[in-house]
Amino acid sequence: MNVREKTIIFSTFLSSCLAISLLGASLGTDNWVESKVYREANVKAYGYVHFGLFKGARQLNHGFGERNYPMDISDIMFHEQKFMNRDLYVTTVAMLIGGIFFGGLTVILSLLNTASDPREAVCHFPGLIALNSLAAICSLTGIATWVAQFSVRLKTNVLIREDTIKGGWSSEGLSFLGHSFCYGEQ
Repeated sequence: MNVREKTIIFSTFLSSCLAISLLGASLGTDNWVESKVYREANVKAYGYVHFGLFKGARQLNHGFGERNYPMDISDIMFHEQKFMNRDLYVTTVAMLIGGIFFGGLTVILSLLNTASDPREAVCHFPGLIALNSLAAICSLTGIATWVAQFSVRLKTNVLIREDTIKGGWSSEGLSFLGHSFCYGEQ
């Protein structure tokens, strides 16, 4: 294998490490969806809601000072079936983990290719292309399912039932995709 091929394979290693770190960061952060919230009954009341795939927070000011309420997304989905579409949620998480997995295999294979001269085609360029393609497909599918989730459920309401019914809070038309989602797009 010549120097040019080794350089290409090593750059594949670096780009795969970058992709894995961005996907891992997006899984661990809690700004996938962000929204301002309001109460029509009280103009002094305002708030902010943000959450990721696993956790988040609601900062609500009822007019007496801001209160912070943590959100456990799996617990909310267990108690409130209409909060998010469960199938889209599970598919999003599974696809992002799949992207990390296939990216990890690409990292290992590219290191082996850089250090040695593989004889099998599956261990050389065709294997790297296949694993990179699988990682990209998984990542793009995860992004597509989260965009569908946002469009179907989260665009109109990011609040739990207790806040909307008992508290009179609304997030209608104020939610947007946060910066954690943008990490997963890379």
